Formats: sequence, structure tokens, C-alpha cells
Amino acid sequence: MNPFMLTGFSFLAFYLVVGILVAWGLRRWIISSESNGAPAQNLTDPYLIAYLRAGENEAMRVATVALLDRGLLEANGEQIKTKSSASVEMVKRPIEKAILRKFLAAGEAHELFKDAGAKAACDSYRQALLKDGLIADASTYAKRALPALMAIGLMGAITWTKISIAFSQGRHNVGFLVFLTIIFAIVLIYIWKRRLTGRGNAMLADLKDLFSRLKGRAKTLRAGGQTNEAAMLAAVFGLSALPAAHFPFMEKLYPARSSDGSGCGSSSSSCSSGSSCSGGCGGGGCGG
Repeated sequence: MNPFMLTGFSFLAFYLVVGILVAWGLRRWIISSESNGAPAQNLTDPYLIAYLRAGENEAMRVATVALLDRGLLEANGEQIKTKSSASVEMVKRPIEKAILRKFLAAGEAHELFKDAGAKAACDSYRQALLKDGLIADASTYAKRALPALMAIGLMGAITWTKISIAFSQGRHNVGFLVFLTIIFAIVLIYIWKRRLTGRGNAMLADLKDLFSRLKGRAKTLRAGGQTNEAAMLAAVFGLSALPAAHFPFMEKLYPARSSDGSGCGSSSSSCSSGSSCSGGCGGGGCGG
């Protein structure tokens, strides 16, 4: 049966399935083509892991929480302050030094995200991840561009063909089809623009497997900075993985942080976007 002869919900269902398969195929191609080789370094720095998972600001958040846990920073509501000027000399990592210098005078946590010293310290993490092929650079996006354009072109071609047939038959109720096309175009662009490479996704998945037991006993963690377990847990799974009862300052400093710092963009999340669209189509005719 010619699928372009389908009408209403039947064609929308067909289009939705095709869109899901196209998004899934693009995502799988990106993962498989970018997963070759192993990173040159072993990821043991929690701030590097946090940068890998969610970027520059997340590395700063995790570093700030680690310094608060170790007592080198002090929190007072939404304000934080370096305990003493001597604290700056007690740390070795550039990002920690930058944070402690920034808060020698009390300030709000979000002010750190614009601090030149902290941003410069984070750039070394970015360069390390780029070198290992864990996050995308200009060449990565260029390599993804043709398959992404082909995927968008395919969805657009299906839409154009169906609309042409519908108009030739005197039917003009194609609004939901156009809406679905826009949704899938956005999803495909999002997949193309994902900052993690296939290798980066694999590394992050390995880290989550490696530290799954730590996450399972998260409620037993205590503040005090005696170990780096809290920093590693926050780096791999996000700040919300830390027990709020033992790290109460986080609720005011960084409210409503997501558990993994990631957005949608996988084929499964693409599916949910499309499903919600189709669910609103209602009766027949919405697909031309």
C-alpha cells in the first residue's frame, strides 16, 4: 500500500514512526562513528568529569560544593565566602584557587560563572576533553552535518510530497503534519549539535556504571571532606545525587539541579516529543 495514500491519523502515525527511526538512525550513526579508540587519560578528576557531563558551569558548581564540604568555603544562605586568605594556598587545582580568590569577599554562588579566573581554569578541562575526542569540536560538527541534512531533507521531502497530494485532492488540513515536521527538524538539529561525542557518551556511561555502588549508598555520605566521594558522586551524577540532609547548603546555592545535567536529544526523547504531537491530532484529516 502506498503510504502517501493514507489520510488523517493513519498518515501521521506513519510519519511519526519514520521520524523516530530517522532520529534513532542519526543518533546511532553518530555514536558508532565517534566511538573508536580510547581516551588518552584516565578520568579521575571530579571537575573534569563534571565538565564532561554538563559543561563549564557544572564543573564550577561541583568544585564549589567540594570546597564547602572541605570547609575552605563557608555558606550563609545564598552567600558564600572563603574561610580565610590562607585557604587559597592550601589547594593545588587552578579551579579551586580561582574560586577561593573569587569569594575572598562574600558573594552569591552564581557570580562565579562570570569570573575570568574560574573560566580560564575550566578551559584546560575543555582542551583536555577535546584532545581526547570526548566533546565535539568544529570538525565533529562538520562531519555530522551531511547525515543530519539528509535526515532533515528526508522528513521534509515526505511532508512536501504528502502536502502536494493533499492539495491536489482539495484537502488543506495539513497543520499537524507541518507541526510534526518542525518538531522533528528541531530534534534532528539537536542531535547534530550534541556536545558529547560517541566516545564521550561511552565514557560517561562507563563512569556511571563504575560509581553506581557509590550512588546506591549516597545517603550514608557525610559532609566533612574526609574523602572525595561526595565530589565524585556529584561529578558523575549531578548535585542532586548528594543527600540534602547532609549537604543542606545546596538547596539555596543551586536549587533544582537536574540529576544528570543532560537534556533531551536521544532517540527516545525524540520519540516522546513526537508522541505528544500525535496525541494532539485528534480525529482524521490532520495529516492531509
